[in-house]
Amino acid sequence: MELSVPSQVAEIIGILKEHTYEAYLVGDCVRLLLKGENCLDFDIITDAEMGRLLAIFEDRFKTNTDYVNKGELIIINGAMGISVSPYRSRMAEDGRPVYCHTPEEDLKRRAFRANAVAYNLTDGIFDPFGGYEELMGENVVLSAIVTDEPAQKKAVKGKPEPVSTTFSVFENSPEAMLEAIRRYSTEGVEVSEETLANICENPEIIFRVSREEFQRNFRSIMLGKRVTDTLMQFKEIFFALIPKLRETDGYDQRSIVQEYPLYEHIARSVGYAVPDFTIRTALLFHGIGKPDCAADMGTHISYSGHAVRGSMLTREIMTELEFPAELTRQVSFLVYHHDDDINESNYTSYTAEYGTDNARMMVLMKAADIRAKRSDYDYEQRAGELRFVADEIGRIGNEYTRKNSVTLADLKKLTESLGL
Repeated sequence: MELSVPSQVAEIIGILKEHTYEAYLVGDCVRLLLKGENCLDFDIITDAEMGRLLAIFEDRFKTNTDYVNKGELIIINGAMGISVSPYRSRMAEDGRPVYCHTPEEDLKRRAFRANAVAYNLTDGIFDPFGGYEELMGENVVLSAIVTDEPAQKKAVKGKPEPVSTTFSVFENSPEAMLEAIRRYSTEGVEVSEETLANICENPEIIFRVSREEFQRNFRSIMLGKRVTDTLMQFKEIFFALIPKLRETDGYDQRSIVQEYPLYEHIARSVGYAVPDFTIRTALLFHGIGKPDCAADMGTHISYSGHAVRGSMLTREIMTELEFPAELTRQVSFLVYHHDDDINESNYTSYTAEYGTDNARMMVLMKAADIRAKRSDYDYEQRAGELRFVADEIGRIGNEYTRKNSVTLADLKKLTESLGL
């Protein structure tokens, strides 16, 4: 199979070949080339050592050496930046590369079979782990590369040794777990049943990811188009990160306005929200105080005070997870007010008291919360009405929304007269 590789990339590979070195294209560029799609980001791996790469290319091309200590040289050929790296088996704890001698070893560190498909200009597709079909399906499937026995879990003193479950790729690269969850949420890739089970059986691995890496991926996951499915499929990961959430799993709210168990309601509300990280994070926490405040009234359960309790828990949890202080404050504020009856008749007073941005987020959060209560059309329609209110708040801005006497109808007339 011959792929249409840009001349700038082929030139770099040709120079490596002239110096008797191997060269393989790897990463997402392989998938895009196979599907005939446009690609501007190319990665090459080679058996040339970094010293040799510098000697070969520094005098012939403009280069970026900022990542050489991580095993990556960027070569600028025309308007294209091309990454060239010696074979690496892993990254050490100090962030430096551990080099290896074969492309198989380099590809193995990429954790998933679909990530480990390479392309050689002479020999074509190189697929040592059988990921080609998973890469080329209608939806990419992520299956962990398993070439040895899963790593053994430590035995508990006085008890039989637990069943061995942890895939070594996750032991060696815990970031790969987050990659699978992030890509499932944001790109719509699938995760194989075996890999999904292994991730959910070993949620403690997540705690070995750096704070920066975790928070970067968490943001992407929460903004993903499949965030509701992600929260449901990978719930053991979220329960490990936020143990208090586990109390909401399967929790029967015993309310005529709540069709779903509490955790499913939470997951649905996040998915129904606009893709705003602050709002979606607040919705993840908005029901967390309910189990602590439940009072059985016979015909139903009262949750008086759950918003206050939820806000307190949110602040504690987000602080422990080292989220930025301002984000923690904003999310806690929204959780505290999520049960307020903000509507068309009173939202201007909320805007006057809390400001345009806060009032708008409160309304948008309320819309998603209502939409996730039941599948009835009435709830969908009500959520739409609240989103319109949020749009009005954003359109008018602080100058006009501070006027408490202005009604929604007046606001609509005002926007029309001003041509807004």
